[in-house]
Amino acid sequence: MSKDKLTPTERVIAIALFTIVFLAMLSGLVSCKSPKPNVPKTKTTYQIEPDLAIVEIMIIDSCEYLYGPWGNATVLTHKGNCKNPKHNK
Repeated sequence: MSKDKLTPTERVIAIALFTIVFLAMLSGLVSCKSPKPNVPKTKTTYQIEPDLAIVEIMIIDSCEYLYGPWGNATVLTHKGNCKNPKHNK
């Protein structure tokens, strides 16, 4: 018998370990779930560039923000018309 071959017991152990690792990884993928957003978004008619998507308005702590794609990124910027008294000083 060659040293390169596994014994039947070693083969069963290797298959069992592979199965355990595979099932653990599969259960991790299945259980990953994207959380639902908890910030309300309002559709607008604002379009910064003709080839970009329409931006949305998000309200966080009574402040309005413009949210939308810009090039290869996503932008979130304060509108400046804040209803939060902390920002009106």
